[in-house]
Amino acid sequence: MKLPAPQDQLLREAFRIIQSEDLRNLKTNKDIEMGSTRLILKSPNGTRYALAVSNAGVLSAVAV
Repeated sequence: MKLPAPQDQLLREAFRIIQSEDLRNLKTNKDIEMGSTRLILKSPNGTRYALAVSNAGVLSAVAV
């Protein structure tokens, strides 16, 4: 998201924060790549599982 540069300093700072936070949002039609963060899924009974993948591409889930 690219917002116009306003003359007002306060508005300029607000736009900078909005643009910065927009970069952190997940976008549609793009691959989602995760590094050190985990993907946590919750089962119907409330148990939480972290997904992991080995170097061979094998998926696993570990209760957290």
